[in-house]
Amino acid sequence: VTPDLQSLIFMIGIGVLGALAQYLLIEGIRRAPASVVSPLEFSALVWSFLLGYWREEYIGHNIVEFHADGPVAEDILARLMRGDMLQDYEARLRHRDGSIRHVLINANALFVSDKFIHTRCFTRDITQRKLSEELFRKNLVLQKEKEVAEQSSKLKSEFLANMSHEIR
Repeated sequence: VTPDLQSLIFMIGIGVLGALAQYLLIEGIRRAPASVVSPLEFSALVWSFLLGYWREEYIGHNIVEFHADGPVAEDILARLMRGDMLQDYEARLRHRDGSIRHVLINANALFVSDKFIHTRCFTRDITQRKLSEELFRKNLVLQKEKEVAEQSSKLKSEFLANMSHEIR
């Protein structure tokens, strides 16, 4: 459906306002002193939208509690504390409802004079991709099984045809 002129102008205006708001937010964060920006908890977005937790449910808890695989979480923490940078590190996080979210993590830690200050972490939800890959693998297995069954059926039919001919 093609929007009329008034709707089109309205949609363009909303897009421009959204882009302007995003730009101003980024510029404000970039220019603001750390004492102003640090109270903002950007991790709350991950915990709220991706995993369904309220602030009170994750503040004061060890990150390991939210990982589906404890050893993976320990490995992530150990690498960050060594100063390693994580790039597309696969992990599984536990959603508040008990389901598992597959994620890719890009992270590094900030140290000043060998003192740990904080980590910076970008987490991408790849759950749908993982589910699609699993369905694709299952489809391949089913396709192979179908081909084997068809080949077996063909061989059986040929064998029965030969036996029927020999009996006559």
